[in-house]
Amino acid sequence: MAKANFKWPASAKKSPPPPMNLADAYEIGRIVYNHFEEHPLRAIIEEEKLSISKLTLHRCLAAYRVLLNLGHAPADCPFSFAIAVRLDLVKPEQQKALAKRVVAEKLSTSQLEFEISNLRQQEPPKPGRQPMLRFARAMGRLEAFVDGRYHLIGDLNRANEIEDAKRAQMLKLAATVRSQLEQVEKALSGSKKATKRGKKR
Repeated sequence: MAKANFKWPASAKKSPPPPMNLADAYEIGRIVYNHFEEHPLRAIIEEEKLSISKLTLHRCLAAYRVLLNLGHAPADCPFSFAIAVRLDLVKPEQQKALAKRVVAEKLSTSQLEFEISNLRQQEPPKPGRQPMLRFARAMGRLEAFVDGRYHLIGDLNRANEIEDAKRAQMLKLAATVRSQLEQVEKALSGSKKATKRGKKR
C-alpha cells in the first residue's frame, strides 16, 4: 500500500473513537473510495493507524456511496448517517425513491429497514446457495422482542400518551407486521402438513 498523507477526520484516529457523524463518515468514505477501493478494510486500518473498526469503515464507505449516487454533500443531506448506511443496502436506482420517502414520511431507521426488506422480498432469489431463507432470518431477529431484550408490550398502559399522528403510524406498522406474520405462520403450517402427507406415502 503506497504511503500518502491523507487528511483523515479526527474521529477516525481518536481513541476511543467518538460516535460517527455524517460529515466525518463522508470524508472517510471518500478517501477509501478514491484511494483504497481495492484494499482490504483491515489493511487500511492498520496502515493508516485508524482507531475505528472494520465495520465502521465499511459503513462510512456505504454512506459515501449513497451520497455520491444521490448528489448530496453532508451539508445539504436531509437524512442521517444511519439512514445513509441503510440506503446502501438497495440498488442505486432504488435509493432516490426511498430517500424521498425517508424525508417526506420522516421514516426512522427501523421503518426504513422494514421498507428495504419489502423491496428485497420482491426480488427473485440470486442464483447459487442461499445461506438462509429471508423470512427465516427476519424471524430470527424477532426473538429479541420476546426474550426481554426489547419490551414490545412494555408500557402499554400508557398508549393514550402517544400523539395521534404517531399512533396512526404505529397502528399501520402493527397491522402490516401482523399481516406478514400471519402469512409466515400460514406458510409454515402448510409446509408441516405437506411433510406429514409425504411421510404417509
